[in-house]
Amino acid sequence: MQERKLAFLGTCIAGMAIHAYRLCNYQATWDSLYNYTGVGATLTNGRWFLGYLGRLSSDYDLSLVNGLLSILCLAVVAVLLVDLFCIHNKVAIILLGILLTGFPTVTGCFTYMYTADCYMVSFLLAVLSVYCGAKWKWGFFLGAVCMCFSVGIYQAYIATAVVMCILVVLDRILFVEINTKQLLILCIRLIATLGLGMLFYQIMLKWCLKGLPLIGYMGINTVGVLTPSEYLDSIYVSWANFKAFFHLDQTFVQPEGETVVSYYWGLVYGYANKLIIAIGLILIGYVIVSRHVYKKPFQLFMVVAGVLIFPFACFIINFATTVRGYHTLMMMALFFVYFAVGLIAYRVMTQINRKKWTTAFAVLCTGLLVVVGYLNVLNTNICYYRQQLAWEKTYAISSNILSRIQEMPEYGANFSVLLFGEYNSYVFLDKTYPSIIGVTEDSILNDMYHYINIWRQFEGSYAGTIAGNDGPAETIRQTEEFMEMPCYPAKGCVRVINGIFTVKLSE
Repeated sequence: MQERKLAFLGTCIAGMAIHAYRLCNYQATWDSLYNYTGVGATLTNGRWFLGYLGRLSSDYDLSLVNGLLSILCLAVVAVLLVDLFCIHNKVAIILLGILLTGFPTVTGCFTYMYTADCYMVSFLLAVLSVYCGAKWKWGFFLGAVCMCFSVGIYQAYIATAVVMCILVVLDRILFVEINTKQLLILCIRLIATLGLGMLFYQIMLKWCLKGLPLIGYMGINTVGVLTPSEYLDSIYVSWANFKAFFHLDQTFVQPEGETVVSYYWGLVYGYANKLIIAIGLILIGYVIVSRHVYKKPFQLFMVVAGVLIFPFACFIINFATTVRGYHTLMMMALFFVYFAVGLIAYRVMTQINRKKWTTAFAVLCTGLLVVVGYLNVLNTNICYYRQQLAWEKTYAISSNILSRIQEMPEYGANFSVLLFGEYNSYVFLDKTYPSIIGVTEDSILNDMYHYINIWRQFEGSYAGTIAGNDGPAETIRQTEEFMEMPCYPAKGCVRVINGIFTVKLSE
C-alpha cells in the first residue's frame, strides 16, 4: 500500500513540477487555433469515444484543468505498474514518476492541451487493460472493455497494450517461477484481452458510424492486411523510427550547421540511450544463464522473440496500413523501453544472486535513466519556451495585420478578407532532443483560418466573412494591382481589391 501511495503522490508532484509552466499558461498551436472548444476529429477518424470523453473537461482548451487531469491519469498508471510488477524500492518508484511524466509524448500531448486529458485517459485504459488481463483469471473480459474504450479514444495506444503484454511475459519467464502451462494460459489471457478489445472496438465503431465513411487521415480508412514487401518496408520504417527517437545514430562527427549546444545534447542523449539498451540486453542474457532459462526451449524462444519484437511493437500501426506517419503523440509505447530496462536492473538487484559486475551494471543503468530523465525534463521546458515565443509572435503578427485592415477607410462592420501565402518570422534556437511535434520557433500562422480564428477569439472585433479560396482568390491573384503589391510586413501589403481586403504574405 505504501508503494502505491508513493507512486501516486510522487508522479503527481513530478508531473506538476515538470509541466508547471504549461499548466499556468495558454499556448496555442496550429491545431488548437481550430479547437478552442472541442477535441478535434472524432468519429470519422475512428475515435468513437473521444467526443463523449472530451465533454467531461468542458470541451474547452483549459491548460490547468486538462493538464491536471492528464497528470492524474499518469499517476494512476504509475500505481498500476508498481502493483503489476511488484516494485517496492522507493528510489525506483520516484524515478518511474519522473521518467513517465517527463517522457516526450506527454510533452507532445500538452502542446495539444485541448485533447491531452483524453489521450492520457486512453493511455491509462491501455495499461489497465493489460493489468486486468494479466492479474486475474477472467480479467481479460474487463481488459477487453478497457482496450475497446482506449482505442476508441486514440488508436495509437494499441501499441502500449501490445508492448506491455510482451513485457509481462518476459518478466514472468525471467523472474517468476512459471511453467509452460501457466505461461500458455497467461499468453492466452493477454491475447484474448487484445483480440476481444479490438473486436469490441470494431463493433462499437460500426454502430456509431451508422454508415458514415472514415476519412483518410493517417490511413485510418486503409487498415488491413499488407503484402510481404509492405511488411518488410514496415519493419525498415519502424526500426528507423526507433533509432531516430532514441538518437541511436548519433556520432562524434558534428553535422554541418548544427550548434555545439544542440549537437552535444543529442550526443549525450543518444549515447545514454545506447548504453541503457545495451545494459538491458546484457542483463537479460545474464538472467537466461543464471536462472537456466536456456534449458527450457519454449520459454527461451518466447524471451528471444519478445526482445526482437519489442521495438517493432512500439510502432505496430505501421504494420496495419501503408500510410506511415508516426509522430511524438503516438509514441507512448516507447516509454516502456526505459521501464523494461529499469525493471530488469531492479529485479537483478533484488532477486538474483548478485555479482559485483551485475550490481555495477544495475547501478550504472539507474544513473543513466536519471540522466535521460533530467534531459527530458530540460527538453520539456525548452520546448514550452519555444512554444511561448511562437505563440507570442503569431499573436503579434495577426494583430498587426488586423490593425492595418481596421485603419483603412473601407473597413466597416462587415467585410471579406483573403490572405495569400504564408509568413514565418524565424528566430534560430538550438534544436532540442528528441524533437516534439507541435513545438516550433516559427510563427504558427500557416493557414488563412488561423488568422481568422485569432481575430474572432482574441480580438473580439472581427465580424467579417472569409472570401472563398476558389474563384475570388484566382481572380485577385491575376490582377495587376495584386502583382504590384509588396509582401508583409512592407507598407502596402494590405489593399482592397474587388471589394475584398487582400493581404499578401508571400509570393
